[in-house]
Amino acid sequence: MGKVAIGDCLCHSDHKVVEFHIIGDRRKTASKPSTLDVGGAEFRLLKELVSKVPWESAFEGIWVHKSWSLFKSHLLRAQKQIISKCWESRKWGRGLAWMIRDLTPELKQKRKVYGHWKQGQAPWEDYRDAVHQCREKIRAAKV
Repeated sequence: MGKVAIGDCLCHSDHKVVEFHIIGDRRKTASKPSTLDVGGAEFRLLKELVSKVPWESAFEGIWVHKSWSLFKSHLLRAQKQIISKCWESRKWGRGLAWMIRDLTPELKQKRKVYGHWKQGQAPWEDYRDAVHQCREKIRAAKV
């Protein structure tokens, strides 16, 4: 921050106006999180790499925390060699797990009947039936 200035009071209050300039880059840096591409990984090869380490002699005479960090470092090194990284899509996984394509016709029908009912082109009973049918499908999908 730079050029901090305290101004006058706000109306009849004891609060004062504080003005300041923010110094820095205005551009927002876009981060692309990466994740492991386990779909294309060869776990057999990963298992072979980890099993080649003589664990009994590696863990001999060291405490649990040191053993864990040693195992973890070997596993992460093997993982880095075998499993590639891919860029994570932000749109992936945003939908509800139970929301399947079989429900979309019922939802569209419910919205359509609701629109007709609001305009006075359909009776309330039609909308109520569409709501009940949609609710039953959603409950079945959630189960």
